[in-house]
Amino acid sequence: MNRLTINPTIFFVAIALSLIISGFKPAWAEMKPILKFQVGVPPIAVLKTILQSNQLTAKNPANKEFPTQTPPLITWLADCDAAIQPQQIMTNPAGKVFTVRNLGFQMEASLDAVDFGVLQLFSPILLITGNTGNQTIRLFMMEADQPVPELRRPFELLKKSLTGVQQITNEESAIFEERLLENIEKNIDFQVGMAVSRYQERIKAGRLLVVGGIIDLHNQYGRGPEKLIITNINGEGNDYCLRQLPIMKQLDPETLTLVIGRDKTGKTEKGNSQCLKKY
Repeated sequence: MNRLTINPTIFFVAIALSLIISGFKPAWAEMKPILKFQVGVPPIAVLKTILQSNQLTAKNPANKEFPTQTPPLITWLADCDAAIQPQQIMTNPAGKVFTVRNLGFQMEASLDAVDFGVLQLFSPILLITGNTGNQTIRLFMMEADQPVPELRRPFELLKKSLTGVQQITNEESAIFEERLLENIEKNIDFQVGMAVSRYQERIKAGRLLVVGGIIDLHNQYGRGPEKLIITNINGEGNDYCLRQLPIMKQLDPETLTLVIGRDKTGKTEKGNSQCLKKY
């Protein structure tokens, strides 16, 4: 009978391999999902669009009608929502609008920049605007107690202006959109009040108007989509009193319909002694 001869080297290699294989766990057992890039427009395509747009803008003579060194007419504090653009408040805003934007259009979040526009650039208007459907306040209403890390600071600041706002986790609730609009208006009043207190010397000197308003993207006020609705001027937010301000006499009747105060109670034609008069 022939005996099978086994090479000792091959034998020990086989044993070693078997031990390795027996302790080996399949790679797929440890696999975890990997986040992929969001499907959409490639970054380079966006950069190309930016450069092409800039070339067209630079060649357009209309963009050179207002010297950049001229003080801006407006310091504009607005939300970061991409649907909101300077062209919605002024035609050809280049050189005319000093724009400051943050989540929730909050004074405290951008004090240095707003101060620069009002106290260094001497813009005669500080315009503070929210917008219907505002995403920051929408998220605040839904997740005020457990915000993602990126929203902690803006949410902490919003707690000052929206004290007592009840959390509504159901965005489909029948009252959600109504409450959202109320909170946007309430936040505007708070920010305008903060600005009036901070810049009261310029206001008293007649050098500054602090104007609060809402860009009505969804026509919730019934004046037309994207109309700017004025809700507060220098701290006056009562509907009747706003219309009685002396500066309103310079507006035509159609434009005056865009002035809609949030507070519609307590002051009437028969009892208007509390209305502010010095604007």
